[in-house]
Amino acid sequence: SAGSTSAARAQLSSTLQGSLQEIQGALSQISKVTTSVGTRISLISSVNASVTTQETTATTQISNIDGLNYAAATTQYSQQYLALQAAEQSFAQLGQLSLFKYL
Repeated sequence: SAGSTSAARAQLSSTLQGSLQEIQGALSQISKVTTSVGTRISLISSVNASVTTQETTATTQISNIDGLNYAAATTQYSQQYLALQAAEQSFAQLGQLSLFKYL
């Protein structure tokens, strides 16, 4: 009877050791999955922040376009273009000047 009790204890101990190893394996797998899910959540948060930034930029640009005074912008463009043409002509005329023409 003492031998059978000892054998039963050994059997129980072996079964418990096997169960503990399975539980440790399951916990390890849960930890890996938790890490993977955390990484994915972090990536999703990062993408969400990027999309929000791009949405804000687009909204601002649309607002700037909607608020543009086209008549004033056209007038300013024309004035700047005329100034550029005058500067180009002056530069071209200065390039043709030479001290030898005055000697």
